Order: sequence, then C-alpha cells, then structure tokens
Amino acid sequence: MGKDILAKALEKIKPTDEEEKALNRKIDGFIAKAKKSLHGASLIRGGSIAKGTWLKDDYDTDIFACYSVAAYKGKSTQLSDLLEACLKKAFPKKEIVRLHGSRDYFQLEYEGISIEVIPILAIKEADAAANITDVSPLHAAWVAKHPQFRDDARLLKQFCKSLCVYGAESYIAGFSGYVCEILTIHYRGFRSAITGAAKWKPQVVIDTEKHYADDDPLFVLNASKRQGPLVIIDPVQKGRNAATAVGTEAFSTFVAGCKKFQKKPSLSFFEEKPLVYEELRQKAIRKKAELVALSAALLKGKKDIAGSKLVKVFVFLKSKLKEAGFMIIEENWHWDGKGDALLYFLADKKPLSQEEVKRGPELVFHQHAERFRLKYRNTFVRDGIIYATAKRKHITIQPLVKELLAHPYVMERVKEIRQVNNVRH
Repeated sequence: MGKDILAKALEKIKPTDEEEKALNRKIDGFIAKAKKSLHGASLIRGGSIAKGTWLKDDYDTDIFACYSVAAYKGKSTQLSDLLEACLKKAFPKKEIVRLHGSRDYFQLEYEGISIEVIPILAIKEADAAANITDVSPLHAAWVAKHPQFRDDARLLKQFCKSLCVYGAESYIAGFSGYVCEILTIHYRGFRSAITGAAKWKPQVVIDTEKHYADDDPLFVLNASKRQGPLVIIDPVQKGRNAATAVGTEAFSTFVAGCKKFQKKPSLSFFEEKPLVYEELRQKAIRKKAELVALSAALLKGKKDIAGSKLVKVFVFLKSKLKEAGFMIIEENWHWDGKGDALLYFLADKKPLSQEEVKRGPELVFHQHAERFRLKYRNTFVRDGIIYATAKRKHITIQPLVKELLAHPYVMERVKEIRQVNNVRH
C-alpha cells in the first residue's frame, strides 16, 4: 500500500501548524468571552478539535459547557436553559440558534467559524451520565491517549468522505468521526484498518478494550444495541454500540472501497467527487437517457432533520416516477451539509405508451372490485384479478417532474426545489 499516496493524501487533509494555531486563537477568544457570562460551568474543547483529528478546512467546532455533577445532576433538564441565558448575555449581537436534541444545544458563528455549544454534566465515568452527551469528553480523552494514530484517523475519515459514507446522521447512516478513530486505534493504523475491513462480513464485532473478553457481546448487549452490520463496543461505555448508525448500504460501500483500495491504491480514494451537471449531461448522452437534475434548498434547523427530509423527497420522487412507468437507469443525490442539494435521475428516453394496464383487487373482494369497475371503463379479468386499460396522464417524464415538484409532500420538506441545467455540488 503506497506510502507516497498516503503522505500526499495527508498533506492535503491535515491542517498546517499555522492553521491550527489560528483556529485555536479563535476558540480561545470565544471561550474567554463566553466565560465572563457563564456561571457554574467551565468550557472545554470537544469533538475532533479536542482529539487532534480534525481535517483541513473543516472549522466546525464543538465546545462543551461542563456543569458540576454535585450541583446540577438533579437539574439536568435545565442545563440548556441556563446555558442559553449565558450565551445571549455574552453575545448579545449574535444569532444564537437553539437546536433540539437529547439535550438542547446551541449554534452560532464566531470569527468565521461555526461553533456548537453543548451543555453537559462533568462526569468522570460513563455510568454517571444523565444524558448521552455527557459521555462525549470521555470519548475525546480515550482517543487522546493514542496520539500516534491521529493522522491515521484523518486518513480514514477522508477515505469515508470520498465514499460518501462519512457521518452518523440518519440521512447518511455512515461512519462517525469517533468510529473512524476507534477503527484506526483498534487496527493500529490506517493501512491495517483497510486490510481488516476488506475482510468484513456482517455482523462484525469489535471490542477494542475487551469489555466482553469472557462473553459474546451479541448475547449480552441490549437487542437495540446489536442491530446492523457493525457492532463496535464503545471503549468508554461497554453497554453502547458506537456504530449503531452504520447502515447496510454504507457498510457494503465501505468494505467494497477497502477492497478496491487494496487492489489499486490511488489518491482518488481521498478526494470527494462533486456532482457536476455537465458530467451528468454527458453521461445521459452516452447512455441515451433523459436527465432530470434538481437543486433543492433545505429547510433551516438541525442538519440531521433537514437531510432526512431531503432523502424523503428523493425517495418520493423516485417512487412516483417508477410508479408512472418510467424506467430509472440511475439516480443519486448529494448534499454537503451547507448549501443546496443536487438530486438527479437518468431515465429511459423512449416515450411511454398512450395507455397503461392498471391492476385492481381480486374478485373475491366484491365491493372493492365493483368500485374499480366504476372508476375505469375498460376492465378485464385475469386469474381472478380485475384489471383496467386506461389512458396515461404522462408519456414523457418532464411534465410529471414539474407536477411532482409542486406536490405538497415535496413542498413541506424542502424550502425550494427546481430543475437546473448548470450546477456543481
């Protein structure tokens, strides 16, 4: 596995010393200003910044507001309200967005970086957590014990990004940053993680800290914690599967990507591949297909929710196009989590027939069969099932797409959606 390729990839994704210092100065400035209005809590870095595994140009920052367990354990549900009041006092001119989660947290812009401030209880052991977010600093502390694998974790994160399987959000159902960090530590590096994962077959169980050395975790864990193709026992919380979010599709894509990289490593495995309209147009020409390209502006709010609604719109459109009889050759979507999303469909160019055959109920369901006869004129029976020959509403795809984009189901789930002829995502 070419060392030169990994070195070149790392050079592209690892922040320089100057970039790291500049970001830390901004974070220090934010913490110093916030502290003046924050009572009863301390502020610490979280996420990949605290672990030293963040990627170049990814300046999203987690800050944990840590409240004393002794003073606030019985007030866990009030932490968000307490923190909100302090942030508004510290940053009166900033827009502070309250995001709903297992415990509400806050997002604001500060000197060009996006900061999320999360209230937690300052616990020392996972069992003392009143909320799942309380454990997050323990994750960072565990990863920080293995500084020799920081760059390996960066490589695995970027590898997942290039495969479009990076992120635990429900609309991605992929590999979180923490899962990438665990894997590189468990396998002792990026190269060995790729080699190990290339052999995976569901269901894979990884227990780095050997919490279940004498037991099979699949028999011990709660049923909800052992679903899915990958079970990674959280190194700091033995009853938790850190890879619960990983879906079957992301798992299969990742394993296939590892096999391909093993066979022929290249820098392309660390490059995100944007969807470009012109490339889609050329693909449509080669395949003699009709291209439907759509740009969607997502609703404001929590990224996970907005992304989930986007996926529902994509599935709805795909379902309706197929339901109408159009042959979809290829379809996909892409959203970087920030701007507009791109959705596209390649369909068979050939117009549909003027008429279609609609399947009705079985004749034994007399009332339903009678309603079907009343709805359609030309009916016939085959093998005990009633059918009808009816005129199609749409024989080409574009008019149907226009109709679907105005459907309430779509309009309620995105801010705006339109057809495009020149876009890059």
